[in-house]
Amino acid sequence: DYAGFRRTPPAPEIVDLYVWTAWRRQGVGRALLRHVEHAVAARGYRRVGLGVGILAADAAAWPLYLQGGYAFDGTGAWWQGRPVTDDTPVDGAAGPVLLMMSKAL
Repeated sequence: DYAGFRRTPPAPEIVDLYVWTAWRRQGVGRALLRHVEHAVAARGYRRVGLGVGILAADAAAWPLYLQGGYAFDGTGAWWQGRPVTDDTPVDGAAGPVLLMMSKAL
C-alpha cells in the first residue's frame, strides 16, 4: 500500500505482473500493460503506478516499464509500504524491496 499512489490524482497500482520465462520477450508483458492502462483510463484515472523489485532477477522488467513510458518517482526504495532507510531492517522473505514508478495516461 504505497501512499504515493493515493495522492491527487490517485493512481491504481499494478501488483504482481509476471510473465513466465518461456513467454518473455514476445510482447506478452507489453500487451498486459496496455490492457491494464486502457482499463484504468476507461475508469477515469489519469495515471497508473507499479513497484519494481531491485534484485537482479527483477531487472529484466525495467526496460519494459521504461520503454512503456513509466518513470521512477524519485522516492527511493520501499518495503512493506514504508521507505527504506539505512536503519530499516528488511526481511526479503516478507516481500521485495521496490522502486515505485508511474505513468501518465
